Amino acid sequence: AVLPLDALGDAAHGLGSLSLEGRDRVSVVREAPLLWVAGKQYYPSLAIEALRLALGASTIVVLGDTAGSGYVEGVRVGDFSIPTTPAGDLTLYYSRPDPGLYVSARDILGPGYHDVAPLIRGTIVLVGSSASALNDLHTTALGDNVPGVSIHAEMLEQILAGAYLVRTDWVAGFEILAFIVIGLVIIGLVARVGPIAGLLIGASLLGVTIAGAWYLFRQHGLLVDPSFPLAGS
Repeated sequence: AVLPLDALGDAAHGLGSLSLEGRDRVSVVREAPLLWVAGKQYYPSLAIEALRLALGASTIVVLGDTAGSGYVEGVRVGDFSIPTTPAGDLTLYYSRPDPGLYVSARDILGPGYHDVAPLIRGTIVLVGSSASALNDLHTTALGDNVPGVSIHAEMLEQILAGAYLVRTDWVAGFEILAFIVIGLVIIGLVARVGPIAGLLIGASLLGVTIAGAWYLFRQHGLLVDPSFPLAGS
């Protein structure tokens, strides 16, 4: 761990981690850790620690089998219960970058700083940089390139709004079952009604699969990957 300067660390009410997982530093960032662990000690991410301080909460509750298999089901901070992956990551539900959420350091440090006070009063403020030379620009699932601090802000927005994406235990089994069922149906149709009609009906089934995955995503925040049954069929 790279710790802050002593003068900053001693004055801070809390410390949170800024890092992403290694796989996400050079690829599309789809998940971000809420927790880091060293031995039996858990450390919160910047977003979780900022939320804890904003709520005035004294603890962060980790839900799951942390003493046994070491998997996490969620994290609770104050009244907020946040579902996670077994590794303690939050699946990010991105929105498009909103310029209105950013305040330039020039405006804060300049003579007109009083004018920006209403923009930050009563809010959780994250300080970061968007300079490309610092190598802290990342690609989101929507294809936008954003500074790392924006990802932490997205996490906070998501938690405060209660907008989560989840992939429950049964989803992987459902995808395998869909792969088998669709494949068998297409084979049966081709053998029974011919290749052209079988192809048309099979294409319709695949369209229904894509539409169903999209519906579950939009209406229930459930992540179902239709690519596996599609590729297999």
